[in-house]
Amino acid sequence: MKNNTNDLFEFHCVGEGAVILYARSGDISEKNSVCRAFTQSAFNQQRPNWLYDVVPSYDSVMLHFDGMNVDQHDVFQWLSSLKIKTDISTDINRLTLPICYSLDSENDLADIAKRTQLSKDEVVGLHSSSCYQVYAVGFAPGFAYMGFVPEQLAVPRKNTPRVSVPKGAVAIADAQTAIYPASSPGGWNIVGYCPLNLVTPEYKKVSPFDVGQQVGFEVIDANEYKKREGMPWYEANS
Repeated sequence: MKNNTNDLFEFHCVGEGAVILYARSGDISEKNSVCRAFTQSAFNQQRPNWLYDVVPSYDSVMLHFDGMNVDQHDVFQWLSSLKIKTDISTDINRLTLPICYSLDSENDLADIAKRTQLSKDEVVGLHSSSCYQVYAVGFAPGFAYMGFVPEQLAVPRKNTPRVSVPKGAVAIADAQTAIYPASSPGGWNIVGYCPLNLVTPEYKKVSPFDVGQQVGFEVIDANEYKKREGMPWYEANS
């Protein structure tokens, strides 16, 4: 099935070299599916040489283009003529990442258990047994916004963010979960740690995450964490 871009999106200029498209209707999963379908269609059909990149997110897509060689009118004309194949490919490999919930390091597990009236084991069981979808990649290289955590675990961001969240921290904020690929400030609630290196500029693919990808977690202990610490993600998932 094909759909016209005008029917599916609202177009907005966000600068001389960028346009953002907002999905018109549906819940967040449906909007994200439409955004991924647009991205595939834009790349698989005859791609104009002025189009630099297409970046899908939760309910929007941003296009980056060469503003020196095309104007926004031409971009909108191209968008209007583009047919979207909504039966998008689902051949993105499921990603399984090891997570240690018992590492002797900074975490908010006790606080999450208290706020949710669950035991620590119940928090770990709920978080680790769920399958998550990558809805967006941003904030920092390799930072994937994944959803959705079980409703019982949906705790808000911390009132006082950490100045430095350790690399590999697995955290929750509201209905989302994510892994910090590098040390950075952050206000999410830490539940565990991933030992893998999730940003690999030396490899053909810098990050393991793609929008639409399914991600699961493998529970490991502290000894196994030490064995895998610093291992590139592509070796762990080869």
